Amino acid sequence: MRIDAYTHFFPAKYFEQLLASKVPDIGKRVREVPAIHDVEVRRKVVSSFPDYKQIISVALPPIGTWTAPDKAEGMARIANDGLKELCDKYPDQFAGFVAEVPLTAPDAGARESERAIHELGACGVQIVTNVNGKPLDRGEFVAVLRQDERAQDADLGASDAHRRDPRLRGREEVSL
Repeated sequence: MRIDAYTHFFPAKYFEQLLASKVPDIGKRVREVPAIHDVEVRRKVVSSFPDYKQIISVALPPIGTWTAPDKAEGMARIANDGLKELCDKYPDQFAGFVAEVPLTAPDAGARESERAIHELGACGVQIVTNVNGKPLDRGEFVAVLRQDERAQDADLGASDAHRRDPRLRGREEVSL
């Protein structure tokens, strides 16, 4: 069995919210890539390979770049509930998911990390390494990082850090 981790996908309700946002050119960037938002296209691709499953996660942009901090926890819940629903509905294609948490609202991010791992069964949490240009080693992000450390210590999940260069703002992403 081959399992492909961190394969990006937008659950339907989350995708609708993203398209309705004011993110420049987001519709143009993702509508023409149906495997990132159309579950039937994605399932067809996954099923075309024998003994293959994916662990899905939400693609960029991070929630905090397009959602106000007071709305970010709700948006993360929409994303994570949608990923969980896909994994439950299509276990032959999706082995699990990696949760999205809001870092612009660190306490909300810690709560959603806890909920996603313990209640939804997320494999881990996806964390970008800067939050709108602020590095993660700032004190305001301690709550989320401590929650992630507790999950790792308990062997309940892992985090994925994406390095984002603030000079590139939405134009390029480099995975570590």
